[in-house]
Amino acid sequence: MGILGLGKVSGDVLERVLGFLPLEEVGLDANPLPPLRGGVVSVNPAIGVPVDCLGFFGFHYAASNVAVSMAVPRYATLTVLLPLGSTEDTLEIIVKGFGREAERYRVRVVAGHTGTYKGVSSPLVVATVLGERVREPVAPSPGDYVIIVGSIGLETLWLLEVAERGEYGVDWRSLTPLPAALKLVRVEGVKLMHDVSEGGLLGALHEISREYDVKISLNSSSVPLAEGVRGVGVDPLLAPSYGSLIAIVEEEVEEVGRVCEELGVRYGVVGRVEEGAGVYVDGVARKAGTRTWIDELYGEFEQKSEKCEVA
Repeated sequence: MGILGLGKVSGDVLERVLGFLPLEEVGLDANPLPPLRGGVVSVNPAIGVPVDCLGFFGFHYAASNVAVSMAVPRYATLTVLLPLGSTEDTLEIIVKGFGREAERYRVRVVAGHTGTYKGVSSPLVVATVLGERVREPVAPSPGDYVIIVGSIGLETLWLLEVAERGEYGVDWRSLTPLPAALKLVRVEGVKLMHDVSEGGLLGALHEISREYDVKISLNSSSVPLAEGVRGVGVDPLLAPSYGSLIAIVEEEVEEVGRVCEELGVRYGVVGRVEEGAGVYVDGVARKAGTRTWIDELYGEFEQKSEKCEVA
């Protein structure tokens, strides 16, 4: 397969790569959007990860946001922007990765755009995912439990492995909260969910606190930390931790635990919601903090990595 030309990819190339996607009806300039009940939408970019992982994360970043909003992902749009000189092989790898995840979660692709452009220095995927809400989130109230689902800092360990050794000891396919969110949305006592992304666990807790004007008290010894993350040299509460989520639960703590055990996912009951404002860790008020040097590893290791082998 050859080098892609400037701008939109040719019809022949497009026809080949579209075969990797679960497509709805395709129009000339715009595509019809199927009706949604209680529609939810999320738009997210994915950039700076090895090409073989890019389609996977491009799908999961947006689909997970929809799922933690108490909705089931149904439709997606996919935009792939590539640097000049990119090959059709690169495009195929990205689209295959996205399409595989869309198929797995029964999400149909309804629109998109693909091209190579000056000014694009690294492959960029932008996905919009639309979903149907199962039920409305419920505002947290004093007495609710705070549960962490997933291992805090696991993304950090993966980033370091890729950047330093070009290896994949951490299964990058586990770095998504989507399977857990889709199960927990059916647990009646789960009032609210929020994924842990930029800013780490502490940043995510502050986002909940600000949005709902509540105080969150956290017991740090109960946080399910990824093995080895304490030795990285950053505060684990600030460490990149995509793949984990926060669930605010009224009473059904045991049911949340049962779901996590069925999925083989770690979890911890880490705190409570209280009257007031802010986030307190072991009784001490904590600010959201700044991004760590670990976050800067994104985009630094694309050429060092051989492959994220796609199953």
